[in-house]
Amino acid sequence: MEGEAGTRPPQAGTELEQSCMTIIDLVKATVVCGAIAFLIYSYPILGQIVLIGFLSLLWLLYAHKTIAHLRRR
Repeated sequence: MEGEAGTRPPQAGTELEQSCMTIIDLVKATVVCGAIAFLIYSYPILGQIVLIGFLSLLWLLYAHKTIAHLRRR
């Protein structure tokens, strides 16, 4: 479908690109999630360290964003 010169067709750039997950992608995601769950179950201390580290990183990123926003005011 071609539009007039200098204009876009109605659907061009208005929708997100479609993402198709294949069965291989689903299998890979399932295996990775299963492996992570197995490791966390087998080594609970390691799982706690990773979880606490991840939550701390999220908190620090949010705090940094908040402080930067307050300084811009």
